[in-house]
Order: sequence, then C-alpha cells, then structure tokens
Amino acid sequence: FELGTFSHAEHLQILTDALKLSIDEVWVCGSSFYDAAAGLPQVKRFISRETLAMEWSKNKLIGALVLLKGSRSMAMEKLTEYL
Repeated sequence: FELGTFSHAEHLQILTDALKLSIDEVWVCGSSFYDAAAGLPQVKRFISRETLAMEWSKNKLIGALVLLKGSRSMAMEKLTEYL
C-alpha cells in the first residue's frame, strides 16, 4: 500500500529486526507480511486479520504481551477483543 516497490524489502527488514530481539514469538498478518515471512519458519504468519482472530479465539494468549501494529487499512484494533 503505502510503501510501493519497497514494501517487500521493508516488511522483511522489520521481521529480521524483530527476530534479533528477545521476543518469544513473532506473529504477522496481512499479505505483505505473509509473503515476507515465507522463508522464516520461526514466524507464525496469517494471510488476514480474520485468520489471526480465528487462531486467537481458539487459543487464548494468557499472560502474553502483545504488540499490534499495522497500516490504518488493516484495522488491527479489531483484534483486541480476542486478547
């Protein structure tokens, strides 16, 4: 969307940086992150916000710190009801 031709490289860089941190799990959703994480088996990837919401509704995250970030069009705030 906003990143144009740099989208894949920027999403991959964010994932690379996140994996260097002391984070237990990295989960991503949306087609850009889904594609960027294709070669990263340690990243749990979901094609859409809805598929991530289905996972969270089946498996509640107890005691987890969850950071949600996405472009405005992703409407990530709709996931908070599943936490």
